[in-house]
Amino acid sequence: SIAVIATLVSPGGVQSNILPVLIGILGLLLAFFSIIVFQGPGPVLRGILKRVLPERIFDVLQQIYRELRALRSEPYRILLFLFISTGVQFLRILVHFLCARSIGITESFHHFLIIIPLVAVAASLPISVGGLGVREKSATVLFQEFSVEPALIVTMELLAFLAGIIAAIPGGLYFTLVREKRD
Repeated sequence: SIAVIATLVSPGGVQSNILPVLIGILGLLLAFFSIIVFQGPGPVLRGILKRVLPERIFDVLQQIYRELRALRSEPYRILLFLFISTGVQFLRILVHFLCARSIGITESFHHFLIIIPLVAVAASLPISVGGLGVREKSATVLFQEFSVEPALIVTMELLAFLAGIIAAIPGGLYFTLVREKRD
C-alpha cells in the first residue's frame, strides 16, 4: 500500500514500470483479506489448499485464518495493528534510506517508498533463509531504473539487514528472559 500510494503521488506522475507490479501485489493482498472478511470464498479456498498443501502447513494456515477471522469483531484492534504495521514498514524504509545515504547513494526518499516495500515482499517469500539473496537481487533489479550501481545496492541491503538484526537483539533477549521466568 505504501508503494502504491507513493507511486500514485509521484512528482512526475504515474510513469513507473513498477505500477503494474504494485497493483498486482495489492490485488492479491485485497483478495487474501476478502477471504478473511467474507465467508463465501473461505471454504472453497480451504478445500483447494487442503488438497495441495502438506497437512502441517495447512493446519498452521487454518489457525492463522481462525485468528484473523476472530479479529473481525474488533475493528479498533485491526486499526491499531494497521497503524503499528505501517509504522514498522515506514521505519524499515527509513533504515534503508539511511544505510543508502551512509554509503553514498543519493536517490530520493520517495524512490525508497516505492522500492523497499517490494523488496520486503520478495524477501518474505519462503525461498531463502531470512530473505538473503532474494532481498539483494530484487533491490538491484528495482533500483536499476534509477541507475544505482549494483554493488552499492547489495551493500545497502546487507547494512539494512544487519541493522535489523542488531535492533532485534534487545527484544530477543527480553523475550528469552521473560520466557525463562515463566518456566
